[in-house]
Amino acid sequence: MTTISANLQAVIARIEAAARQFGRNPDDISLLAVSKTWPAADVHEAALAGQKSFGENYVQEGADKATTLAALKEGASVAHVTVNGLGERAGSCPLEPLALSLEALYGQSTGIVLNKLTELSKLVEELSRFPVPPIKPVVGNKLFGWETGLPSSLWTNAKTENPLIMLPYHYSLTGREEPVLYIGKKSGKDNVKYWLAKTGLSLDDEGEKTLLQKVKDLSISLKRDLNEDEFRGLVSRVKEESACNQ
Repeated sequence: MTTISANLQAVIARIEAAARQFGRNPDDISLLAVSKTWPAADVHEAALAGQKSFGENYVQEGADKATTLAALKEGASVAHVTVNGLGERAGSCPLEPLALSLEALYGQSTGIVLNKLTELSKLVEELSRFPVPPIKPVVGNKLFGWETGLPSSLWTNAKTENPLIMLPYHYSLTGREEPVLYIGKKSGKDNVKYWLAKTGLSLDDEGEKTLLQKVKDLSISLKRDLNEDEFRGLVSRVKEESACNQ
């Protein structure tokens, strides 16, 4: 029995025990597994172990993909899709997540070169003049990256050992570059260290603490994360203030 299967059975046993303790029928209780951030292989394994219901963010964006996958499973030979989901009214089923789901989750060869999906999406975005939302599944330009301190620190530690600890699939699979750490109001010390290294700048430990607070204050004021020029400006200000205090 695999770890996922064993964990699933253990959770089901706890649910059944709790239900009986309070005089309820265990069959009246449904277990909803959270699939967000988990690799497709793990979700597939949980499904094979008997888990039927999964919870996912942005369900409204998944309805067309779910129905298309269901149709293909039942024998449909053609999926009607468009790049970036372009189409009148509510749009069409987007090619990118459907192809990724068929390949990664169901093991079905589509003949589609997955690592060209991002490049294709950008080309259609340019030609159609319909911008792709930054967190659009598979092709959004801010899909792989973090501003918040804790996941930024986790990624710093996990990216060389096992990036799939933090990602549902490897970013290179769809032609993406390595995830980045943004700098803003929710950032932590590892975001600051990442940006100092990125810009070739340096501060002592106390300077980094001062810089982090200035980053948060400016980000709150601007209501967005900071760009490189703004970050460099804050580093210069910290150095100037440190020199004046000596």
